[in-house]
Amino acid sequence: MGSKFAPFGLPQPRSLSPESSRLQENIKPAVSELSGELASRFPLFKADSDLAEKTAQVLKDNGIHSIGEPLGKGGFGGVYEVQGPSEKPLALKILEKAIPYSDREGEGLTLNLPRHRKLQTAKAFILRDRLTGNVYYHKVGDRLPSNRGGLEIIATLSRKQKKETIRTLVKRGPLPISKVKGYGRNLVRGVGAMHKEGLVHGDLKPDNLLLPEREGDDRIKIADFGLATKNQNERRQGGTPPYMNPACALVRPENDWYSTGVTLLEMATGSPFSKPEDVKDPSLRDLLYNARTGLITNPGRIQSEAEILNHPFFRESQRKAL
Repeated sequence: MGSKFAPFGLPQPRSLSPESSRLQENIKPAVSELSGELASRFPLFKADSDLAEKTAQVLKDNGIHSIGEPLGKGGFGGVYEVQGPSEKPLALKILEKAIPYSDREGEGLTLNLPRHRKLQTAKAFILRDRLTGNVYYHKVGDRLPSNRGGLEIIATLSRKQKKETIRTLVKRGPLPISKVKGYGRNLVRGVGAMHKEGLVHGDLKPDNLLLPEREGDDRIKIADFGLATKNQNERRQGGTPPYMNPACALVRPENDWYSTGVTLLEMATGSPFSKPEDVKDPSLRDLLYNARTGLITNPGRIQSEAEILNHPFFRESQRKAL
């Protein structure tokens, strides 16, 4: 596929016609307005008016004319609703500070990740070249520029999901066991899809599980890949207690399965600190606390998607799986 980069900041090679010049003059105030909005609302742009202007121009060129209401906040930036060129709204994640692009860790690794309906990955990235100062709108699937080592991610665009997460539901109290099974099954499949690509998420928790658009649908999506990495067996860089695996300080797939177990516990009881006796469903209690295979009691054990989905807790209602 050919490159579709539209860097902002390069000189125009030819002069504009009078009609084009008038159109450009009409666009300038709109770009200036969006640039001012970026500079006033987001730390990344407050100290860099040039970056704000170039980013505003790139957003405008791709049909985004204003920043809407906040949808949530991740570990590395806030997420905001924006209206793209189509009628479907998008989610724009603006980072608190630019991060180096890498295809091995962080948001950048999702550029080459196969699309999966259980993973909320970006459709496009706003990139800055540190050497030239140019800002690019990069669609997933396009070819990166040759100077990829000098690229920084400043924002990502993805399809907008519902504002609510599993955290929203848990705040109201424990979920019905049927919902724990439905959401849990899709969580396990999402984790399995990541691990097949050699990717460890590193921060699975209710806050990063997006609810589906339709009521009654259990197809949650895993979001926020800021701590995700393919650099397994290196020292773990972060996470969120109490979802962090206490038995492993390195990047390992087992960490995600431990986080999955604690998330299932929280969905069923309303708290990640609940004790085994607080889990009323015996098959879920076995999945989490079995002496040999429990997700929580055996945080160092290598688990697999197939093994977990074959556990009686999920197998009992497997015919309803999506």
